[in-house]
Amino acid sequence: SFNVIPELLQEQVIKENPLIVWLDYDKELGGDEIDELRHTVEWMPDNSVLLVTFDASDKKYGKDPDEKRSELKEIFGAISPDDIPREDLRGLAFGELMATLTSELLHSKASDVARDGGGIPAFKIVYRDKATMATVGIVLPSRQDKEAVNRTVAEGDWPGFVREPVE
Repeated sequence: SFNVIPELLQEQVIKENPLIVWLDYDKELGGDEIDELRHTVEWMPDNSVLLVTFDASDKKYGKDPDEKRSELKEIFGAISPDDIPREDLRGLAFGELMATLTSELLHSKASDVARDGGGIPAFKIVYRDKATMATVGIVLPSRQDKEAVNRTVAEGDWPGFVREPVE
């Protein structure tokens, strides 16, 4: 996708229309995946949706709490808090933490590249199949559609946020 998406966006019909892009990683997030997410946020047309699924299993990010905290700092930089409680560094709680940090990263990147409508977090689900997985997503609205997207996502019945992890 890192090579394909920029190439596709050179085509006029794609460049001018909203997209739904779903990057489905069957592994943990690392530097390459984070770079790909950052670039994808930058390249996507207004009113597009970016979804990302990844392995959020705590064991993939380190053996002990200090190693996990260090790995999260490496991946997310300043977005990752310094004082992550020990109980948030294992099991489904870790999946929730990874989903939240990834959503914040996408939102932050949309601001960093000065997207007119910013980036609005709109999807988050953590679930367990063979591994703890997370899917998060943002809408990248145009300036004129930003308020409407914000209102829609803020409604209590918006289905994009699954409040409890699915087991």
